[in-house]
Order: sequence, then C-alpha cells, then structure tokens
Amino acid sequence: MMRTAILAIVLTVACWAQIPEMKTIGDPCNPGIVVPFGGFGKDEAFPRGQVDYTYRIGVTEVTYGQYCQFLNASTELVKSFAFNPKMNLTRQDDGTFKVDPGWENRPAAFVSRIAAAEYCNWLSKATVYAFNTWERPDGKTHRRIEGP
Repeated sequence: MMRTAILAIVLTVACWAQIPEMKTIGDPCNPGIVVPFGGFGKDEAFPRGQVDYTYRIGVTEVTYGQYCQFLNASTELVKSFAFNPKMNLTRQDDGTFKVDPGWENRPAAFVSRIAAAEYCNWLSKATVYAFNTWERPDGKTHRRIEGP
C-alpha cells in the first residue's frame, strides 16, 4: 500500500513538471491596433489585438516533453493532425510517442495552428473548438477551427 501511494505521488509530481509556467495577461478591452490585411488598401484594415477578457499565456515555449505528454493523452483523431513526422518524436508500436534523446527540454517545432489550439484546449481541460475538415480543389486537406 505504501509503495502505491509513493508511486502515485511521484507520478503526480512528474505530471506537474510538464505544466508550463503561465503568466496572467490583464487589461481587458484594450483598444488593440489596426493592421492592414495582406497589404491591401486601408479600407480593408481591421483591428487586431483586442481581448475582452483576462487570460494566461505560457512564459516559455512548449517543449517536446510537454507536447509529447499532450499527444499521448490525445485521441487518434487529434494525433492524426497534431503529430508531424518532422518533429523530434518517435511513435512507438503501441501508438504512444517518445521524445528523441536530448530533445525533451527543447522547444517543440512543426506544430500547426490547429494543433496549438488543441494543445491549449487540452492544457485548460476545456474543449472549446471544433475542427471542420474538407478537401480543397488542389487536393490538399484543409482544417478550419470553429468555435466561440
């Protein structure tokens, strides 16, 4: 019984070690700035940067170790678009991922915008977004984030 309790504590602490340090960003309803979109005319400019709520953001980059933990906790659907073969991760025979030696604390690379959003949802334990997938006329698969 004592060994089980000690193992549970060690595993819990190990999981906590993967949670990134976060910083709270305040100033809700800041005015943001107006940015021309795609270099088109001023009439097509739109405000960027305005956030109507307080939020938290990671202080450092997401490491391969942290991203690997996310992948291993994800569904096969998420793994299908969140894993990139160029990453320094190896998919094991049992479907789990392992960080290549020496890359555990290096920033994760080749993470798509959709995979980053899914990582943030997983980190906050709230799935807010859905992904709409369709094939483009050029044959490439396109995914769009949809949600509030």
